[in-house]
Amino acid sequence: EDPVVRAGAARMLQGREIIARRPGASDESKTSRPAIGERERQTLTRLIADSNADVRNQAAAAIVGLEVPLGDAIYEKIAKDPRISDGKGATYIYRHGRPRK
Repeated sequence: EDPVVRAGAARMLQGREIIARRPGASDESKTSRPAIGERERQTLTRLIADSNADVRNQAAAAIVGLEVPLGDAIYEKIAKDPRISDGKGATYIYRHGRPRK
């Protein structure tokens, strides 16, 4: 598998914002999330450990949206990854909605 394919797989597991625009009415927005089962969770766990930073970034974006979090070790790994974290505690995860524990 090449990194573009792996990053695409991670993107498919992210939520999508859908905006409905109707003339004369205000826009309505909602987020559509794919069904995430055990197989998808295992895939995200593998992708967050990928050697390619773009793949890890896409996996982190998908992990942020999970209703049932992965294990703490995954979030610690993301926080320590210099390609996802700024090294000052403002990690991708914290900037994008997962509260600090």
